[in-house]
Amino acid sequence: MRKKLTMIAVLLAMLSLSSCAIIQSMTPQTPEEQLSLAYNTYAVTLETAVDLYETGQISRRSLERVNKYSVYVRRALDEWASALEDGLDPGAAKKSYEDSMQRMRDAMEED
Repeated sequence: MRKKLTMIAVLLAMLSLSSCAIIQSMTPQTPEEQLSLAYNTYAVTLETAVDLYETGQISRRSLERVNKYSVYVRRALDEWASALEDGLDPGAAKKSYEDSMQRMRDAMEED
């Protein structure tokens, strides 16, 4: 039951963000807009994890794993921003962000 509630909460967060992405995709996204959406996704995912923990839907151990991976996500976001500022291709940083975000979301499901 807890896993089902956790998945529902994560899916709701992801759906709310995807609706923002759909609205944003109506116009061509700049690299800066893509980065901004990534920062927002990160923030909402962390908030969701805290909410799930506070309502007893995930364990402290899961929250600690989320926090562990959030460090990697934040590092990837900073590298992405730095690459854009320096006029470099942010591809590797974007890939690192995506991989770390997936691990962070997976950590909410593991118990």
